[in-house]
Amino acid sequence: MKLSRLVGFAGLFYWYQPSSPVVTTRVKTPRRKRPRWRRQPPPRLRLFRPYVSTFGRESAHDREVVAHLVDNLSLRIHARRMLGTLSGGERQRVVIARALAQEAPVLLLDEPTSALDLGHQQHALELVDRLRRERNLIVVSAMHDLTLAGLYSDRLLLLHQGVGVARGAAQDVLRSETLAEFYGVSARVIHEADGTVVVVPQRSAGDH
Repeated sequence: MKLSRLVGFAGLFYWYQPSSPVVTTRVKTPRRKRPRWRRQPPPRLRLFRPYVSTFGRESAHDREVVAHLVDNLSLRIHARRMLGTLSGGERQRVVIARALAQEAPVLLLDEPTSALDLGHQQHALELVDRLRRERNLIVVSAMHDLTLAGLYSDRLLLLHQGVGVARGAAQDVLRSETLAEFYGVSARVIHEADGTVVVVPQRSAGDH
């Protein structure tokens, strides 16, 4: 079984090609010695579908999945543009959509919100969380934003120099003394009544 059927990966533009269109239809013509790609309507998100054979075509379900993701990640307006013309945040949303389009049971996210503004950060993570619950997905994400990590994760693993130093629920892992010990930062950790944990960096007394 192909690994891509089991794991969807969204990294930092690991597949990024500036001349690639955001949305395209690709048809392989087997008659030629060298395969040629043609664009034909209707448009579809440029993605790798592990369920489509070499000379196969995307199904109606494939197109429905892509159309849903294009709308939910606000990519419709960019459908006819080349990736090289998009901002970092816009390209990152395409990367997330590509991973979700695989419909794999395991989703690996590497800094999924690194280039997104606050609104798109929330929108993207809310979509991932909803799909996780609806499809019973396993989502593993590497994140530097500790507040977002705590907000959207069931369990956290805090890494320092490649070694796990704390694990568990956000309330147990995200503690000011732990962050100070391993990262040398001064931060105030606020525990809200609803269980939300907010990490707020603080200036040291000598910097005032």
